[in-house]
Amino acid sequence: MKFYRIFLLIGALFTCSANGQKKPAPCFEILEYGRNKGEIYENAKYIVADRWGIHFKRIAQCLISKELKDSVEVFNHHSDLLIALKYGKNWQQLFDKETQKEQELIEKFISHIRALEYISRLDSTFTKKNDPVHYLIYPYSTFRSEKKYEIFVYGWGSIDGKEDIVCYYKFKLYRNRKKIVLVTDKPSFLFEQ
Repeated sequence: MKFYRIFLLIGALFTCSANGQKKPAPCFEILEYGRNKGEIYENAKYIVADRWGIHFKRIAQCLISKELKDSVEVFNHHSDLLIALKYGKNWQQLFDKETQKEQELIEKFISHIRALEYISRLDSTFTKKNDPVHYLIYPYSTFRSEKKYEIFVYGWGSIDGKEDIVCYYKFKLYRNRKKIVLVTDKPSFLFEQ
């Protein structure tokens, strides 16, 4: 349940623009099933997909029927053709390459954040509870070239006796700058209570 809410959060963040207004609906939709490739990869994929106007919709986990698999393939084939019209036949390779670059950037950001003493303490506290600290990174700038990012450091926790996913720290940073700006260190729920 925790991870389901985390991925809902990722999807919700990428549907709103930096000023809180709704973005136009994505042009293309791709259905997915099976295990995801990890939080950092999924985070990077959603960032790139948002730039490209693609929406990934997870419809099932690992076990699916043959009929559902066939339906997904037909739907995705149609989406693939439409995306190819806009970005070229090799769009998947270009998308994967951009996702890889974004993933490397996210990993770099996370390593900078993890190097902070208070994040290390939070991480060790969560490790003792056998509950990982998570990082959600997304661009908030108006222009693609600016590469301004916001980072949420969150995990399962409680505030005033209520348990849910808690954001412990929020940062802003820039791709080409090493300066990390702490926006808040006040724990708050990621989802409205």
